[in-house]
Amino acid sequence: MDFEKNYHYFHIMGHEESHLVRRRQILSAHPEIKALYGYDKASVWVSLTLNLAQLFMLQFVGELSWFWYILSAFVIGGTISHSC
Repeated sequence: MDFEKNYHYFHIMGHEESHLVRRRQILSAHPEIKALYGYDKASVWVSLTLNLAQLFMLQFVGELSWFWYILSAFVIGGTISHSC
């Protein structure tokens, strides 16, 4: 099958996005939740620490065999990258 790529039409949903609908329902039932909105100031330091941990791991990964290299990249690197 040959599918033509259309750059003007990607996907149009016939319904509202479910997270937005649920957010409206929660806010209408519990308006006090809006006071909890904001930025987490600790997230900067957590992200910085995780990125520095990845850079620190560079000195150990070079001496590993291929199996442990791939495993550590997948487990440690993937977990830290997903956390950031």
